[in-house]
Amino acid sequence: MPTKYPTDIDVFMVPHTRMKELVQTYEMQVCNTDFKNFLSVEYLLHMLEAAFCEFKSHEQIENFYILDKLQERLRSKNLVDNSVCGCHKDNRLLEMLELVHRGYSYANRSAETRNLFCNKLLTELQDFTATFIPHMEEEEEVFQPLLMQNFDYNELKMLKESVIQEHLTWKENLFSTGSSLSHLESLFLAISDLGEMREIQCKEIVPDEIDATPSVVELLPPEVLMNIFVHLSPPDRGNCAKVCRRWNDVIYTPRLWPQVYITSWAHGSWVYSGVDCERYLNEVYNPPFPIEFSLGDDSDDDFEHDMIIASKKLIEYKFLESSFIDSILPGFLGTIGTGIKKLSLACCKGLGNSQLNNILTLTINLNYLDLSYTDISDGAFKNLRIKGGCSQLTHLILDGCDRLTDTGLERLGACFTTVVTCGSSKDGNCCSKKRKLEPSLKLSTGLIHLSLSGCSKVTDYGIKTLLRVTLDRGSLRYLDISGCLNVSAGILRQVIHYSPNLKPEFLFYCNLVIDGPYEAEANGCQNLGCKFRSCCCLE
Repeated sequence: MPTKYPTDIDVFMVPHTRMKELVQTYEMQVCNTDFKNFLSVEYLLHMLEAAFCEFKSHEQIENFYILDKLQERLRSKNLVDNSVCGCHKDNRLLEMLELVHRGYSYANRSAETRNLFCNKLLTELQDFTATFIPHMEEEEEVFQPLLMQNFDYNELKMLKESVIQEHLTWKENLFSTGSSLSHLESLFLAISDLGEMREIQCKEIVPDEIDATPSVVELLPPEVLMNIFVHLSPPDRGNCAKVCRRWNDVIYTPRLWPQVYITSWAHGSWVYSGVDCERYLNEVYNPPFPIEFSLGDDSDDDFEHDMIIASKKLIEYKFLESSFIDSILPGFLGTIGTGIKKLSLACCKGLGNSQLNNILTLTINLNYLDLSYTDISDGAFKNLRIKGGCSQLTHLILDGCDRLTDTGLERLGACFTTVVTCGSSKDGNCCSKKRKLEPSLKLSTGLIHLSLSGCSKVTDYGIKTLLRVTLDRGSLRYLDISGCLNVSAGILRQVIHYSPNLKPEFLFYCNLVIDGPYEAEANGCQNLGCKFRSCCCLE
């Protein structure tokens, strides 16, 4: 079929043809799928995941290489077209990816539960397909003429070549690096629409109106504006950032973001406080109603049903939180990271080791870090010292991090001593290559507050290496190692000896430790009766 526009400058023709082929392919596979056989369903899920990942890559390429450039050109002419700004604002692709992602967890469910999922999948797929192709056709009808009005022939030709090359590069990277689709999905989410947080990252600025007389607000100095913006929620700040360039610069000043609460924000609670951990964990791990209410002959079935709901909730939370973190890395945190002093990731079950490592690398001035009840392990702190992360920590909370071992604590302890070498060399050798630069040590002030409650794999060695600089400084004022089964009285006495400011009322350790410091005055284990932290008395 002949195209409406010259082939060599039709920027949508090639990628949209590919997208339509993908739709036809998965529609054919749907027809061939035996929905009574979950292996057949899983094959369909893999195909859908691959298709939707490619759809998402196309959307991001289209945003960057077509729509953003069109918007910039319109701005340069003092024109605004709302259709360009809001083209990909819905989260439909992400919702479909999430649905497909959840589908894998139904492999071991009952036949009835799997059937319910398959019916939902088919319904959602039909709804998506019914709007996806018309959406592409609308883009062709609206944006191609706008492009031809605002770009010359050579510019459009180069634009088309760039778009095609980016699609080819994406495919090459997929097959050459062996990247998993789930990893690619995270990469797409890192620059995607994700609820209200997208408003923070989107720095689309409406052109300032030309007015000879500045308003009173325009005359306000940056410090006054900052004192106003500090009282706004993150989405409201994001909206203000789009008013004008001056406000944008103030909003994204690192000093305006001293506290970041990622778990709360991931769940749409735009407050400057952490989550209620006990409530969160009960929602994720407990059945929706007490087990003793499930009585009679069907009690086992009811219990299994409750656990399926609880497991589903955990999977949903993990995906939501992981996606949110990807969406603010590296753009948002890369911009404001140096201003963050307090960071709460408590109960963030979707947090991965590499995500945390990236976050800590961007927030080098961090004083307060709460990682309670996360599933992070030693790998999260690998090479962190070299990157300058965690060197300024004074408050460290790792309650319930039962995967953490001495290796992780040793890596954290090394961060308190940051090696500074020649900026032109990675190995410490001076750029002249005639002499070796003696590395200088930048010592932190040491930890004031340390909580390792429930870190059952930690031993004396981990405590000693983590607190080496802290004990030299004598800065520790609070210590909780409840449930640390392998920490001895000897290391505790050593800590107390070098911590003159640590009072008995702020010391917590296992009841089974014999001859520990302040036996009559210190607090005992805080984990008795706690189902979410390890306790020595229950081992």
